[in-house]
Amino acid sequence: MYLAQPRAAAAARLAAAVSSPGSAQYGHFLSPAQYRSRFAPAAASAAAVAGYLRAAGLRVGTLPANRQYVPATGAVTSLDRAFHTTLLNYRRGSAVALAPSGPASLPASVASLVAGVAGLDTGVVPVQTGPAIGSAPAAPGTAAPGSVTPGSGASGPGASGSGGPASPGTVPAQGSSVTCSAYFGQHTADLPAAYGRTVFPTQGCGYTPDQVHAAYGTTRLLRSGITGRGAKVAVLLFYPSPTAASDINQFAARHNLPQLAPGQFTQVLPASFNFGPDSGCASAQQVQDESVGDLESVHSMAPGANLVYVAASDCQPQDIEAAINETVDNHLADIVTNSYTLFYPSVPASVVSAAHQDFVQAAAEGMTFVFASGDFGDLSPAAGTAQAGWPAGDPLVTAVGGTSLFAGPDGQREGEVGWGMTLDPVTSSNTYALPLPGQFTAGSGGGPALGFPQPAYQQGVVPPSPAGTTDPRRVVPDVAAVADLETPVLFGITVNGTFIEAGGGGTSVSSPLFAGMEALAQQAAGGPEGFLNPLLYRLRASGIFHDILRVPVPLGLAVSRGGVTYLDTLQDDTSLQAAPAYDGQTGLGSPDGAVYVAALAHRHGSRPLPG
Repeated sequence: MYLAQPRAAAAARLAAAVSSPGSAQYGHFLSPAQYRSRFAPAAASAAAVAGYLRAAGLRVGTLPANRQYVPATGAVTSLDRAFHTTLLNYRRGSAVALAPSGPASLPASVASLVAGVAGLDTGVVPVQTGPAIGSAPAAPGTAAPGSVTPGSGASGPGASGSGGPASPGTVPAQGSSVTCSAYFGQHTADLPAAYGRTVFPTQGCGYTPDQVHAAYGTTRLLRSGITGRGAKVAVLLFYPSPTAASDINQFAARHNLPQLAPGQFTQVLPASFNFGPDSGCASAQQVQDESVGDLESVHSMAPGANLVYVAASDCQPQDIEAAINETVDNHLADIVTNSYTLFYPSVPASVVSAAHQDFVQAAAEGMTFVFASGDFGDLSPAAGTAQAGWPAGDPLVTAVGGTSLFAGPDGQREGEVGWGMTLDPVTSSNTYALPLPGQFTAGSGGGPALGFPQPAYQQGVVPPSPAGTTDPRRVVPDVAAVADLETPVLFGITVNGTFIEAGGGGTSVSSPLFAGMEALAQQAAGGPEGFLNPLLYRLRASGIFHDILRVPVPLGLAVSRGGVTYLDTLQDDTSLQAAPAYDGQTGLGSPDGAVYVAALAHRHGSRPLPG
């Protein structure tokens, strides 16, 4: 049960003031203890709610220090009694879920103390991760990934998948392949004629850390000692990998990065996990791959930063929120990144509200939340209307979208476009199975956040489309970085006991990469930046971002996945399209690393950075 926040408006004002350049309170952050003493619900309120739940026969767990919620478990009969309803089993498709037969209610003496309840309906769609490292998204003719960020291809009702298109009538050619390229344009492949050509560059093998640093202009920063030292970055997911530390170290050794120092990597884990066959969660291997990929992304970008992996007990939204709350209320990190998302309408309103209060506290404490925007565009193919995913759509989160990055032989950035992946299989008769460009498969997440009005920092910056005119909404993303599964980033992971390297993509790559760059900025600034968006939007015209534009001619790659060759037409992403200045596919753009870090450091009066 989430407790009412009687001082929520004052807390929000404080969070805005400490995050807004020009405010007298800018950068004057609170400690968790200071925040609790000023804004947390009263201890007497928590005690009254806990007492009521115990009287109904429920077992009350340990309350968080900020008294955000009162956890309780118990028999169905006790829940019926506590919430004046009847919980019944319902069949939803092939699954059986427990849910109230009518509205839950509380007596007036307790109701005024409670903001909402979560967990009574076990049919709530669980959070999923996105495409797993090295895996393919769903090909045309199969069910599309039902996940939140790239990598998995796992499906789930209500998750942010695009929905499966109708199967093409022609059988794709089997056994075909293309040679991947270590840099853009290294290799080409012959495909059926499209866009006035028959020869196309091939998909990437996976950019190395050196190539990523060269492309984003951070190589000299590392050489001069700006490595993220002193910053702590949390990766927030819901299942740990037992090989995470060894995978990071083995990958680092192969790519001339420092290995983890003693104490540089820690984990904060729950007492137990719920990842059984009925949990609705992604497979343990999939989440482990995701967690290692996120951690390696941060370490590759900021090898001096401390890493902490924070795991929720399972993938239900309320348990993810509990992990967010623990991260904030114990200030486990300065910067937090995630790799999951859900349709906003599928998340209980009580969870959305509680998480927003967490983000208010995080901003007040000077914490930076950097979240993946998702991998399936504006979600309209599955949701019916364009919308941003949650929690990236919260206005106190910096949402990171995706790009296709073209790095040259020396890693230099030769180009970058908005990430949109449209696949057309090549048939055994050497034709395309679908009309060009094929079937949209994945792309940078973005769109209006249905539950949140336009924040002040986006006013006058985000155009009426997609924000809206009569009631403008918060729009996602804010920034972007490489995410394309076909211009991927290289990772090393242990699969079935064997360490392998493979390319990975999706906004579950761009988000931790951006978090790592923020760790560089924090070291350069001499302290945490806090909630970034007001500063980023203010500095948008100062050259800290590459403005991502749409190339006016079709761009194609030759791609081989699962023994099938495809033409991948880039850039197209549902309704989202790169454009000058802010756009709904890449936000303000991708960071120009050294310029970005220097500008953020200068805001806090730190020493000049190496030129």
